[in-house]
Amino acid sequence: MLQDEIVAALRADGRAGLIVDRRERHLEAAALAAGLVLSRVWATETDAAGSRVCLGLLTSPHRARGLPRTIDLSDVSYTRRVDHFYLPAAGDSAVTATLFNVISSIYDDMISRNINLSMAETLLRVVAGSAGSGAKKILDYGCGTGLAFEACKRLGFAGTVALVGTDISQGMLERAQERGERVIPYVEWQMLSPSIWDGTISAFTLHYGLATDDLARIARQLKPKALFAANFIKAGDAELTALRSQLSQAQLTVEAITPSTTADGTDNPILIMRKT
Repeated sequence: MLQDEIVAALRADGRAGLIVDRRERHLEAAALAAGLVLSRVWATETDAAGSRVCLGLLTSPHRARGLPRTIDLSDVSYTRRVDHFYLPAAGDSAVTATLFNVISSIYDDMISRNINLSMAETLLRVVAGSAGSGAKKILDYGCGTGLAFEACKRLGFAGTVALVGTDISQGMLERAQERGERVIPYVEWQMLSPSIWDGTISAFTLHYGLATDDLARIARQLKPKALFAANFIKAGDAELTALRSQLSQAQLTVEAITPSTTADGTDNPILIMRKT
């Protein structure tokens, strides 16, 4: 099974990376440009639209150098995510979903669990505290393995907050469901009715790029004046400017950007947005 083979390869070499794209030739060119070795290539089955996604195992012949943060080609750039995984910087939801389907079983082992839990708690406090009294329905967009559900329980919100997760990766949804979070498949989430959520959180997803259509759906599904809180790790001025433009189109207004950093000093601002 493709997933098992890739996970086994990553576990066998803790310094290896994985590059994911629709074009196999770009995997080879990226490895060459970065001075890395493309040790193996896998490809998903071609879908109904005739598309497939390729995944390549990257290793460094110079062990001390490790993996570069970015790889730039003439027509595409790749950014390293979760320290080991290269995705097109421009964003591609099918490529991103493929990666997270593959690594869903090992994702929690590759992140700083405490950092992710702490961020989820922060976002939940913002949104749940603004939604008034009584029971609250909060969307966990890009729920991943469901750590926000664990954060919700740690905060003592389990009795008053109904947290519902969605994610483009089916593998991640399965992990979240195993953790106890109620989940909605991404395609079903896209078709939900307007004005149903008292708030929305999204932890460690904005840096992968959110489609304007999804931001519009988040806004449409929020109740009037409800909040959307998210962090944006490694966000620079250009990224924040582009996001503000998307938010404006989606009828979401940035009310505050709170500076924050991870334990290693990486910028990780928290954005608080309101449905206009």
